[in-house]
Amino acid sequence: MDVLFDMSGVEEADLPYVGILQGVLGVIDTENYKYGELFNEINVHTGGIGTSLELYTDISKVPEKEFKATFEIKGKALYQKLPVVFRMMEEILTRSKLGDTKRIREILAMQKSRLLMKFQSSGHTTAVLRAMSYASPSSKLKDMTSGIEFYDKIAYIEEHYEEEKDVLVQKLQMLAHKLFRADNMMISYTAAKEGLNGMEELIEGLKKAMFEDPVEDTRCVLHCEMKNEGFKTASKVQYVARVGNFIDNGADYTGALQILKVILSYDYLWQNVRVKGGAYGCMSGFSRTGEGYFVSYRDPNLERTMEVYEGIADYLRNFTVSDRDMNKYIIGTMSNIDQPMTPSAKGDRSFNLYMNKVSAETIKKERLQILEAGQEDIRKLADVVEAVMKAGQICVIGSEEKIEEAKEYAEKIMSSPLSVQLDVYIEAKENAQQAIENYMKSTEQLSYLTWKVSLGFEVDKSEIEESINSLVSDAQTALNSQKERYTLAISMSFTDADIQSDMAKFVNEYFAQSEGDMARLGEELKAVMLNALADGVLDDAEMKTISDLQNEMNQIMATVADAEYKAKLTNTVYVLDGNLSYDSVKTVSEELQVLAQEQLDNI
Repeated sequence: MDVLFDMSGVEEADLPYVGILQGVLGVIDTENYKYGELFNEINVHTGGIGTSLELYTDISKVPEKEFKATFEIKGKALYQKLPVVFRMMEEILTRSKLGDTKRIREILAMQKSRLLMKFQSSGHTTAVLRAMSYASPSSKLKDMTSGIEFYDKIAYIEEHYEEEKDVLVQKLQMLAHKLFRADNMMISYTAAKEGLNGMEELIEGLKKAMFEDPVEDTRCVLHCEMKNEGFKTASKVQYVARVGNFIDNGADYTGALQILKVILSYDYLWQNVRVKGGAYGCMSGFSRTGEGYFVSYRDPNLERTMEVYEGIADYLRNFTVSDRDMNKYIIGTMSNIDQPMTPSAKGDRSFNLYMNKVSAETIKKERLQILEAGQEDIRKLADVVEAVMKAGQICVIGSEEKIEEAKEYAEKIMSSPLSVQLDVYIEAKENAQQAIENYMKSTEQLSYLTWKVSLGFEVDKSEIEESINSLVSDAQTALNSQKERYTLAISMSFTDADIQSDMAKFVNEYFAQSEGDMARLGEELKAVMLNALADGVLDDAEMKTISDLQNEMNQIMATVADAEYKAKLTNTVYVLDGNLSYDSVKTVSEELQVLAQEQLDNI
């Protein structure tokens, strides 16, 4: 059973207090129970009672961005225990001691701690929500009641608790009286037909227990503000979100977008963000209201991931797969849509469709769009992706280092004093050296596994795949680090815009080729290793093939790391690898203008 209370009468400034109220109810003393006793009473007689804040978007009024926000209390129990559920809900909603400042302070500390843990472990959802809040009123409300803005409010109140506690108590009591009213209540109930017996009397009793005192009539008007942000944490990984409303930018929703989500998860985003980029995960989503997003999970990169997002539209325009693979994508999509449901899940789905104004005709239309989709339909979705990217809404949660690089990289490298640029280059050099060391460790690990297979030891298939994926991922990271060094060196040493552009173009083309070669060699190496694992024998021919492929990969790495080759690629890096100082770089900068032009002519 779900009892809902409409939040449309809560003013924008009071929304964070609704989030606090939701966290307080059920874990604070009431008039008849200590909070520990309340917990025990609920668990002895029911399957649980809890509160939540929910959002329901009206898909019949997408341009108007209409939605309903609700404060909900939910419970489940056997039919004979339903009176206990109603009694406990009444106790929690109307008799909680919201003036207990000591307990509220403890709850605030718990809420703050849990939010911090959520930001660290589920930073991808937090980043998407925050980025959506720049333009979406419903996301703005959610951010204010459970996201980053909510955390900021809790942190401030906790830090200034003695000054804020009286206002906090007043707000909580005011909101309880404004929300928990019979004329503001709706009920969703799922049960067999016999479960309806006596329900009307129980609901009538709950209605009579609700607050009836006069309250001020107010409306919730939300104000969104465009502000791309980066939130710094102690972690060394990032959650990189790029979002936007494609309907606002002229595109339409179609069921084929659910197929696109599967395609990106198993192909483009997986290959570029997970396999090559080294992130733990990558996700995307497209809603009926037009909100689309791309986000990475525990990602060592930031700018590189942004570049991957920028390439999605081009990937889709050139999307070509076999009919068999296209059918697999459609089947994968339908498996997410047609899932077995418990009676409780059926009730929740039915109620959600009702609240979101989703008709049976809408569902049927979307299913047909999925089942009848072809490759050309997927290619057309490039326009949808471009509409998402056009919004330019970005939020990153991650390391200070990466966020500072992304924030200042373009401007700093082109306009900062040379001494500042030099500091950045030295740091990039150190990163590149570390990346190459990581690659060498991965190479050693794969050689060890190869040795085990050659001697007939049992090696798990997943261990081989993981080792080769790590090798390729470390190689890609090392190549990107070297590319960054060259790019930095070019911008530091050449003031002539044409030379700078030509040099940068050459560097980008060279490293793009190297990354492609490394990915290809990795796949070939994996195929040989898994084949050997399948028949249990690593013969001489396979050993030679493995050795040759690893040598090719090592040669690519050696080439971009070799000082002599650096001199051929760009004299800049050769010079900068010497005694690095402001004066030494400044002295050779003008000389390099002439050398670079000669070098480009020879290339």
